[in-house]
Amino acid sequence: MLFTTNDMGNHTPSLIVRFLIWMLPVMFLGMASVIILQGYLWISAAKPAVGTVLRVEEIVVDPAEEPPLVYYNPVFSFEVDGVVQERNLVLAGPELDFEPGSKMDILYDPASEAPLRLPGFAYNYLFGFSILGISLMFMLISTVLWLWLKNMGRKRD
Repeated sequence: MLFTTNDMGNHTPSLIVRFLIWMLPVMFLGMASVIILQGYLWISAAKPAVGTVLRVEEIVVDPAEEPPLVYYNPVFSFEVDGVVQERNLVLAGPELDFEPGSKMDILYDPASEAPLRLPGFAYNYLFGFSILGISLMFMLISTVLWLWLKNMGRKRD
């Protein structure tokens, strides 16, 4: 079932084997493409602003851990067309413990009430490109496995 035999007597990997070898890298490649595209579309529609940190909400992720793992989610206020808006960041993290009252560059979506983002590659694209790197690693492993299976199935004279 792993191999099928062609007209010349050579064994080639079956359709099921081909599917199993290439499924994982193609899935990861698709996920990475969607995440990167989503980030790009959000950034292209976003407007820059200067926000003031109003407060920082603490989220205890694992209270059993010693010391407890705490994520911080800053809440910003910013002005758009004379209207003061208040929104939090799209993500929380242990490194986001900002000082209340401090001013920072932020990105907001004027068409929706979506959470804010910080400008920069790490906040907007790093996750998508990390998934892309994983998919390329799986692609390399699949290519080596594919070549090994094709070589294993050759007719020996």
